[in-house]
Amino acid sequence: LEPYNTAWSNWTSNTTVTYQNLAPGEYTFKVKAKNSEGEEDPLPATRSFAVKHGVPPTVEIKKPGGSMYISNRWISIPISFVVGDVDIKVEATDESGVEKVDFYVDGKLKHRDYYSPYIYSIWHDFSLLPKKHVIHVVAYDTVGLTASDEVTVWRIL
Repeated sequence: LEPYNTAWSNWTSNTTVTYQNLAPGEYTFKVKAKNSEGEEDPLPATRSFAVKHGVPPTVEIKKPGGSMYISNRWISIPISFVVGDVDIKVEATDESGVEKVDFYVDGKLKHRDYYSPYIYSIWHDFSLLPKKHVIHVVAYDTVGLTASDEVTVWRIL
C-alpha cells in the first residue's frame, strides 16, 4: 500500500492485509500475480483510493463586518456599512490544507482565490442610494469538505 508500506508480502495463494487508522491522503494498493512456474505479471494490478478526514475547514469573513468602511478605512459601528470600494478579507484553515475560497456577492460567484491571504477587492458600481448586499464565502479543503460564512453589508457609492 503506497505510500504507507511499499514492501511486497511473501508469495502465497491468498493474502489478507488490514490497515487501520490511515492518515488522510491518497493511497495505491498494488497486487502482483505469479503462476505455478514462477512467472510474475510484469504489470501489477492497482487500485487507488483516498482516506478523507471528517473535519471541514474553518472560514471567517474578517472584513467587512460590524464596522463602517469609507474608501477601505475602518470605523467601528454595530452594522456593516461601506462607502466606496472595500476589500473582503477571509481567514480559512484546515488540517489537510485549503484548496480554494469562493467569494459570492448577492448569490453570484465573483472571485475564486487559491492562496492565502484570501482577499477580493469589490465594487465598482455607482449608486447614491444605500444598497444591501450579501457577501458569502465558501472554503474548500483538499479532500472536498466545505465551510461557509456570510455577512450583510450596506453600501453607497
